[in-house]
Amino acid sequence: MKIIGIDAGGTSFKVLVIDGSDGIVARNRVATTSPQETLGEVAQWIDCQKSEHPDIAAIGIASFGPIDRDPASPDWGRIGVTTKDGWEGANPRRALAQSSGLPCALETDVNAALLGECELGAGLGLSDAAYLTIGTGVGGAALVDGALVGAPWHGEFGHVRLRREPSDIAAFAGSCTFHGDCVEGIASATAIRSRWKAQPHELPDDHECWVEVSSALAQLCHAIACLVAPQRIILGGGLMLRDSLLARIRSDFDAVVGGYASRPEVLDASTYIVRAGLGDDAGAIGGAAVARHHLAVTGGVNA
Repeated sequence: MKIIGIDAGGTSFKVLVIDGSDGIVARNRVATTSPQETLGEVAQWIDCQKSEHPDIAAIGIASFGPIDRDPASPDWGRIGVTTKDGWEGANPRRALAQSSGLPCALETDVNAALLGECELGAGLGLSDAAYLTIGTGVGGAALVDGALVGAPWHGEFGHVRLRREPSDIAAFAGSCTFHGDCVEGIASATAIRSRWKAQPHELPDDHECWVEVSSALAQLCHAIACLVAPQRIILGGGLMLRDSLLARIRSDFDAVVGGYASRPEVLDASTYIVRAGLGDDAGAIGGAAVARHHLAVTGGVNA
């Protein structure tokens, strides 16, 4: 049995065909433009894969949000208020279920990525873990005793507010259109481009940008450790491809923790805060995990 896993991101849709025994057997990437154009291109590719792989059983989507992630809701899969032009009100889950005729399940991108990491990646075997994605935006998810927190809704980890120095507040108010200097408004790729007028990959490791980004992300990790007490925090997303950033975050996290924690794992940032093990495929692999769960619960009903 094969599953289609989709990482529906603000920049592109990454689509995988995943076989339970052979791993990834096909992949595609479609630019995120308008819902009609993007979903239409994804649907065409899925149709081609169904012809080549007739044992494809379901689709699982890991989507940017905010989204309605409640399977009992008539609007399951509907995207809410978003900064992505044209996507508010779109429902990629319903559109792909109708075009493919396959059962189609959906989760937030970070929830699905966390499930994927705990199934095959850096969180393998953990029942209590958190995941952050740091890229165009900042999002997060957490498992507590094997269950995603917030059901049937989802948290907005990237919009946690920060402690900042007055001089830095005066220099940059933040890029978030809702909160200004929340974590996303300071530490996302969007914020970096807004403040420093450069792409993140263009800035050297010793640029002052990374001081602010690391501080913001370490504060968010500390808030997660205090509130959820996971066994591990996993960091993914495009910005985490920079090797030096992980070391900075760990160092800043240790300073913020100050030797006080409810569980011993928190006191060793070198093993407590880790890079995602599935890399760029985490969201799509997590989407496949969501689809398998949906099949197990519903028996394959195409809602």
